[in-house]
Amino acid sequence: MSKNTLTVILDNNKFNGTNYTDWLRNLRIVLDYENQGYIMDKPLPQTLLDGSSSEERETFERWHADHRKVRSIILASMSNDVQKQYDRLDDVASILQRMKEVYAIPDRHTRYVATKEFFRAKMTEGSSVQEHGVKMLSLVEKLEDLKAGLENDTYIDVILQSLPPSYDPFIVNFNMNGLEKSINELINMLVQYEATIKKSAPSVLIGEASTSKAKGKRAGRWKRTKGKAKAKTVVVAKDAKSAPVVPVGMGKGKKRMGTQQQSRANDICAYCREKGHWKRDCPNLSSDQGMFIVEVNMVTNSASWVFDTGCGAHICNDLQVLQRSRKLSKDEVVLRLGDSKAVAAEDVGIINLVISDRVWLDLKDCYFVPSMIKNIISIPLLDNAGFEFLINKNCFYLGKDGSSHLLGKLNNGLYILQRSDWIMTAQNKRKLQHLENSQIWHARLGHISQDRMKRLVDSKSLEIDNLDNLPACESCLKGKMAKKPFVGQSKLANGLLDLIHTDVCGPLNTQARGGFSYFITFIDDHSWYGYVYLMRYKSEAFVRFKEFRLEVENQIGRKIKTLRLDRGGEYLSGEFIDYSKENGIVSQWTPPGTPQLNGVAERRNRTLLDMIRSMMSFYRTALIFLVGLCT
Repeated sequence: MSKNTLTVILDNNKFNGTNYTDWLRNLRIVLDYENQGYIMDKPLPQTLLDGSSSEERETFERWHADHRKVRSIILASMSNDVQKQYDRLDDVASILQRMKEVYAIPDRHTRYVATKEFFRAKMTEGSSVQEHGVKMLSLVEKLEDLKAGLENDTYIDVILQSLPPSYDPFIVNFNMNGLEKSINELINMLVQYEATIKKSAPSVLIGEASTSKAKGKRAGRWKRTKGKAKAKTVVVAKDAKSAPVVPVGMGKGKKRMGTQQQSRANDICAYCREKGHWKRDCPNLSSDQGMFIVEVNMVTNSASWVFDTGCGAHICNDLQVLQRSRKLSKDEVVLRLGDSKAVAAEDVGIINLVISDRVWLDLKDCYFVPSMIKNIISIPLLDNAGFEFLINKNCFYLGKDGSSHLLGKLNNGLYILQRSDWIMTAQNKRKLQHLENSQIWHARLGHISQDRMKRLVDSKSLEIDNLDNLPACESCLKGKMAKKPFVGQSKLANGLLDLIHTDVCGPLNTQARGGFSYFITFIDDHSWYGYVYLMRYKSEAFVRFKEFRLEVENQIGRKIKTLRLDRGGEYLSGEFIDYSKENGIVSQWTPPGTPQLNGVAERRNRTLLDMIRSMMSFYRTALIFLVGLCT
């Protein structure tokens, strides 16, 4: 057998005692290619008799010849240590049986591992669905070989459950239409859907942004006190295919080229000047390198602005500095950082940066990203707006139309914007008020009433010239004002169960026997007949309402039409709202801060608590025994 055959597979992957499954698969591939695979399956022919035919003799001789070759291939594909254990065995079947007993993993364990990997497989957001599908298909084939006993629908369901949330529309459509597809057809449909969502998913990639000028206005236009010109720069959203990604802080904003398979055979290393590898893979470089630990202690100012040549959008981390901002919908604008981490912008607006008392800079379409530790001014956007830049002696100059200004200085490797923080202070002068003696003492004594002040004057405790001329105190009118009561009187409901008042009271300081800390009341507005239920938790309000509704509707033969309640969390749960809608019950929630509108239930709760406290005082009994009497 020549070296040009597939035996090179076994040479590169020799059996070492840990790769039995892969080695056995490669061995069968090689033997099948050489038409010698039958040696592994068929037993040794019986000894030839004297009267055997020529055909039987030919078959016997060919089997022995192939058997010697297969035995040699098996022993040659083993490592030296393993080879010594089997070189004394003459039969291929004996060698394979001995290896199976020693190295083969039981099917039960293999099936368990494969099933665990299959059911727990999850596709990460943004990865290739084709690669994920091929992985799942290989697991399905492995489970089929191990006779796992799963149906095709089960395989389909597990594959759909392993997809990320972006494939939810596909899953809904697949299940609603009742599609009967094979696993290969399903993977093909997923690949087509992936191509569709990639075309329709907008994102803004930091480092590659195009600008469009509207009506002659440009981003970052210099403005003086008398100037009226404004500028605008629009960052165009692009998808991941059409725009290269440039990480934040990549210096001059160099673009990454798409990944291509390049030959390294003729490439020369930039470090050792040898052929066959690149500098990053150079063994001499790794041996010459050492480990350095640098400890840096510095204080960062999150409000500072940094000039960045590798960022394609203006970014801020403070929502308060945005002017005329607009709230962005979820994932409307996605920014991608240098470590490929995607962050979503929440708002977009205009920022006015004051440089000096006469010059400031407007940044149009600045995105608010709260997770950023510094604010970023995009140099590419300012460059597209016609600005000129100069870096000299650790200073950053920005100029336009023949004038330049010092804007930034180098600080810890970053050019930080140097700005004048003009603080406008306005001192309010209080008008001098000529107050009477009575007004001064009225304020000093905590705005007491005029009658009380008169008694102090009569008792010689206070000397006031003219107490009768005390004017009306506006502060007293505001501070002592009571909430106006609700005028009018509501009418009673026309029939039983037309309107039910309910409220939850608690938690009580002392739990009743059984661990009850709350109670809920239901009062019929027509008859004012009430029900009381004890509860351990407020979340039991929904269960108690269903018990009350089932009992009263069964006894009276009428339906509950309206339920009046406050805005407690126990009434705003999804199951409570859905249950009311399904049964045609109208919920009347009181406005916030107006318990008067639910006064029937509030007064009933207060009456019950007063009764309990009075009974406790009369009987001199522990409260734990009396709380249950309210039912």
